[in-house]
Amino acid sequence: MPPAPLTFKGYFQWEQPWHAQIYRCWEQCNAGKFGDLLSKAGGDAMKAENEKGLVKEKESEKAEKEKEKAEKEAMLERMASIESLLRVVTKNLQSSS
Repeated sequence: MPPAPLTFKGYFQWEQPWHAQIYRCWEQCNAGKFGDLLSKAGGDAMKAENEKGLVKEKESEKAEKEKEKAEKEAMLERMASIESLLRVVTKNLQSSS
C-alpha cells in the first residue's frame, strides 16, 4: 500500500516515485488546454486579418467605383464640349454658304 500523500501548507505533495507519472499527466493536460488556446488565438488572429483584408477590398472597390464614376463624368463633359463645337461649326458652315 502506498504511503499517504504529504501536504505542505495546504498544497498536495507527492512522493518522488510518482513524480514522473504525475508530471507526464500534467504536461498532457496542459498541452491539450494550451494547444486549444493557442489554436483559438491563431484562428482569431487569422479571422481578424481576413476581416481587415475584406475591409481593404471593400475600400479599394469603393475607390475603384468612384474612379469609374469620375471617368464617366469627364467623358460626358468632353462629349458635351465636342457637341457644342459641332454646333458652332455647323452654324458657321450654314452661314457661310
